[in-house]
Amino acid sequence: MKKIMFDTNANDAATSDEEYRQLLIWAQDSGYIQLITTHIQRDQIEAISDTQKRAEVENIHVSATQVATHGAVWNLSKWNEARFANEGELDKFLGSKIRNNRNLTDALIGLTALKDGNILITDDKSLGKRCQAQGVQVMRSEQFKDYLEALNKTHNRKTSQKSSK
Repeated sequence: MKKIMFDTNANDAATSDEEYRQLLIWAQDSGYIQLITTHIQRDQIEAISDTQKRAEVENIHVSATQVATHGAVWNLSKWNEARFANEGELDKFLGSKIRNNRNLTDALIGLTALKDGNILITDDKSLGKRCQAQGVQVMRSEQFKDYLEALNKTHNRKTSQKSSK
């Protein structure tokens, strides 16, 4: 089972493409993937003002496993939902970015994806590059949908082979 962490921006593709959304839910229900999330993504989802869109995003993450962030940032992290990182680990994900909330949340997501996940899904090119430089496997939404489609085809072939025996 692959552990998948979504950057919040990657939810847009999943909620706007019904086929992608169904594949994502199928892969979770079938045990091929497990979505992991942190309080950072949960807080960002709760902040979506469009109630219908928020409900669609929450539907995708309904069975996600919440993990504590690797790294804790004063006035940003929820202390009961964060773990301390080794000195300098978070800075590697910041790179030359300024230490504002947006960049710090990205760094927390990236470090947590490295420590707790297999793949980070993000459509943020800058975050993707910084995470790849630190050893995180990164996919854009379009690539992840292709991955899910291939997984579904393989599953269907195996299922049809078993039923024809």
